Amino acid sequence: MSPRGDPSVPISPLEEWTARRLGVDRLTREEVGRWQLERLREVVGWARERSPYYRRLYESLPDGAPAGFDRIALLPLLDNSVVRERGQELVCVSLSDISRVVTMPTSGSTGAPKRLYFTTDDLRLTADHFRHGMRALVGPGDRLVVLMPGQTPGSVGALLRDGLGQDGVDVHSYGFVDDCADVAACIVGFEATALVGVPGQVVRLARSAAGRRAGKGRIRNVLLSGDHVTPAMRAAIEDAWDCRVFEHYGSTEIGLGGAVQCRAHAGLHVREADLLFEVVDPVTGRPLPDGSEGELVVTTLTRRGMPMIRLRTGDLVRMAAEPCPCGSVLRSIGTVVGRMGERLPLKGGGTPTVADLDEAVFGVDAVMGFVATLEADADDPAAAPGAGDRLTVKVELRSEEPVPAREAAAADVAGRVATIPAVRSSGLQVRVEESAEAADVAPSAKQRIVDRRGT
Repeated sequence: MSPRGDPSVPISPLEEWTARRLGVDRLTREEVGRWQLERLREVVGWARERSPYYRRLYESLPDGAPAGFDRIALLPLLDNSVVRERGQELVCVSLSDISRVVTMPTSGSTGAPKRLYFTTDDLRLTADHFRHGMRALVGPGDRLVVLMPGQTPGSVGALLRDGLGQDGVDVHSYGFVDDCADVAACIVGFEATALVGVPGQVVRLARSAAGRRAGKGRIRNVLLSGDHVTPAMRAAIEDAWDCRVFEHYGSTEIGLGGAVQCRAHAGLHVREADLLFEVVDPVTGRPLPDGSEGELVVTTLTRRGMPMIRLRTGDLVRMAAEPCPCGSVLRSIGTVVGRMGERLPLKGGGTPTVADLDEAVFGVDAVMGFVATLEADADDPAAAPGAGDRLTVKVELRSEEPVPAREAAAADVAGRVATIPAVRSSGLQVRVEESAEAADVAPSAKQRIVDRRGT
């Protein structure tokens, strides 16, 4: 039970792990701050000495900088375009010491792919984070199916297997959801008690006929990662399987493991022994107070292969302004709002996001998946962004629903989308269609808005 806060809520499993990493008996904010500042200075010195890019970037930086967190702005923000275009210049070890290189293709048809480099120790720390963070969901005897890649050493599934195997948890990596019936058969055959997966894909699985039958009474806990989670998405999974849903934030750039929810379900506790999270104004780069929405900036404090120092993630978040009810002193992400690039300007200043659509569309029980396309009015193809726009939402509805119920569901989707504040204020035209091909709207990784204005 938690020694602080609500005694009915167990303390975050990351608390004890973090205290052990810091070499203290009881974690305090002062100890965390001291550790993070020491590690920040170390990684800055390490990067300046060993990385061609950081050496140039920090050429005029005083030795031992920054002196405190109030001086962190001395360190310029690192843009993802630098990681993509000059990534190897960020590497701080010999390439012979790199045990995994992750290649991430760019969006579109041009541009070099982004390559991220990890040492064995970098990956080991992530596996250890997974092991302790997942203790809120699984323990000895549990059986976990990972609906993400896991065959390659150092991948999400492999690291979960490496970490959780030490605690007697069996892990099977299935890969991304492509066939709900096949995944359902895997859940039953493996006798799974827990799942890890991408939010949109897990919603689709949970609402499919085969998925509902396989998970109900069997799946007790689900961890969602790789995208934002809205209340409607969480409710869809909990209602289908009568399970508990947890959230995780991470990205390949920051080393996969970033922040994970505890049993209080009040926020996502940050992996503070290894990562420094900041929230900044996306325009000015100035730090924002907890509770304010801004862009997440991350520094990898203990990563040695390819450190990321003040990396702009492009993710919009709010840091929790109040302590978690579990009693942990670890900072928490209160809300992951979405990605900056998912905000689309409309007439009247409205900016709907994928998260807005997820909440509206998945609020209709019959919906399994969707893709939304934003287009300029066909009568005025030269119209400015936001003028005469129309939004077409193609939805996959449960095939076993009778035609009148599917028609009612499509109408319900249209009504809910129209009430999104940014849509309502813009006068956006909304049309909802049921897709004849489920593959056209089934989320391969995330839900999408396709912006075809000006193309």
